[in-house]
Amino acid sequence: MSERTALRLAVGGAILTIFSALAFVVAFLLDTPYYAMGFCATLAFAGIAVSFWAWSTGLVTPKRVVEQRDVAPQTTGAELALGQTVVAESSGLTRPELFAVLSLAAGGTLGVAALVPLRSLAFPPATEGPAKPEPWRAGVRLVDVDGAPIHHDWLTIGAIGTVFPEGAIDDPTASVVLIRLDPRVVPRARRDWSPEGYIAFSKICTHVGCPVALYRKTQHELLCPCHQSRFDVLDGARPIAGPASRPLPQLALTIDDTGVLRASHGFLEPIGPAAWGQT
Repeated sequence: MSERTALRLAVGGAILTIFSALAFVVAFLLDTPYYAMGFCATLAFAGIAVSFWAWSTGLVTPKRVVEQRDVAPQTTGAELALGQTVVAESSGLTRPELFAVLSLAAGGTLGVAALVPLRSLAFPPATEGPAKPEPWRAGVRLVDVDGAPIHHDWLTIGAIGTVFPEGAIDDPTASVVLIRLDPRVVPRARRDWSPEGYIAFSKICTHVGCPVALYRKTQHELLCPCHQSRFDVLDGARPIAGPASRPLPQLALTIDDTGVLRASHGFLEPIGPAAWGQT
């Protein structure tokens, strides 16, 4: 690799690191998706890696430099008689000031970018205004994705559907999987929660928050398609396989005088992964 090519790669890598690190900071502050921040961070580290690789392989290879000069009359010696002398070992670094400045700028920018995420630990986001009420609470009607109330004849025995709390259809963490069981197989301990065989659980997997979307009717099992966690519906949605460690929270139901399903009360356990409760 020629010195000119190495210098261009080194400078280009440093510039790539600077702009990618700045893009990471902007992406983090704007709360963009994680893959966008990861892409910026990857470019930043790749840039600085290319820069130092080019510097180490093409710009600091030692070589001997011979300088021609006139021999002074009083000078004696074999080397001076030949009119040559070895002046020094040279690094061959071209424009060292430019590369040094860019390297410091790249390293500093990357360091700042690495420190920016720490602000989320030191300065937790402040809540504005009164806290929102829980979407599931006593008396809230179950509705479908179009907002239509769920009546007691909505499902046949063995069927499954996704429902939401009225007024919070856009809240993805509030989605509930509704199953209609044969009333004779409903666990005795929760029969008062399951009128006419209707039983409801949070649709948010307790492993990493994926939607629990599959139901094995003959085995009475809910299945999370992301990591194959399985939950026993007849045992309080207890995990029986896969990485999930907690049961799916159950929602107590009731049927009002008009035949519409309502929540008897909110969830008694936190929904989603355990890590969600630590934020």
